[in-house]
Amino acid sequence: MVKSEEGAVAPTLAEELKSIVESGKRPPYSIPAYELLKAKTAEYILDLVTESARLARRSGADDVSATHVQHAAEHLTTAKRSRLYRHIATVGGIMLGGALSNILSMTLENHYSADGVLITTGIAISGAVLVALHIASD
Repeated sequence: MVKSEEGAVAPTLAEELKSIVESGKRPPYSIPAYELLKAKTAEYILDLVTESARLARRSGADDVSATHVQHAAEHLTTAKRSRLYRHIATVGGIMLGGALSNILSMTLENHYSADGVLITTGIAISGAVLVALHIASD
């Protein structure tokens, strides 16, 4: 049992799960799915506790606040998706930078070919779209 700030006693997650199992009201999962659900829930809780404590330490707080837990939960749930967008933006930035470098090189040497201009323009547009996709995702 966990005591809240108001003094009320609330059951822990483990106690709630135990009461569900003992009452026979098992969620509509197969036994392996339910076991995996419990394992993933425990893993997420451990990650949430670790991340919120890390955020509290980083901010110099003595205790972990609700804000730390909220920020940790947001970080854990968006981390994978934002990592993908970061990689997309990196590739887009490389493409855009390479295309701009190529344009500068063609301009300084005054050497333009139709294929070179089309390929460079296509790469520049693709890179810009990938960078814009990352910006839009935030």
